[in-house]
Amino acid sequence: MQVRYVAVSCLVTLAVVFTVSAFSKLRGRSAYDAFVAATGRLVPVGWLPAGPVAAAVLGAELAVPLVLPVRPVAGLALAAGLLVAFCVGILRALRRGVRASCRCFGASGAPLGRRHAGRAAALAVLALVGAAAAGAASGPDLIAGARPEAVALAVGAAAVLALLTLTFDDLVDLFAPGPVPARDATVPKGSPDARAGHRDRAPRTAHPG
Repeated sequence: MQVRYVAVSCLVTLAVVFTVSAFSKLRGRSAYDAFVAATGRLVPVGWLPAGPVAAAVLGAELAVPLVLPVRPVAGLALAAGLLVAFCVGILRALRRGVRASCRCFGASGAPLGRRHAGRAAALAVLALVGAAAAGAASGPDLIAGARPEAVALAVGAAAVLALLTLTFDDLVDLFAPGPVPARDATVPKGSPDARAGHRDRAPRTAHPG
């Protein structure tokens, strides 16, 4: 596969992820307030207030899908920088013992964990790979002269990657091992406990009178 198709796949993946992420925070007043509240718990004490930080993050998320089609390398570099900031912010919050909900890519109520930092890091690598591939492609127009079937394959792969990213918490909860059910303790036959249990279970007969 030529590098342009790698760039297209990375570009579409990140455009979808950041678009869904931004609009999930803007779908209602309660969603935005929850995002600001989560940001306030992540921002270290003494830094900027949560409101301006949340607005800056949201503005950057909205800028990524707008820049990607016209300046692929710049858009992918912006996405990579934002994702690295997410990863660092999550790790710093975990060191401080913060257990806020992760709202980096949607309205997930799952508490922050290293898995979220890993997701952000993986997407940052994807953005860097895409930026390198877009830079190696001839010209900013990645579609010009491309084969339609190859573009369709790249877009299909991007759709799968974006879906996996956006449903990450649900997939982890689905495949995570559940609690092991407690087993009933077996009592050896003939032991005092077994005889006592047998006496307790023995039917009682009513005495006349």
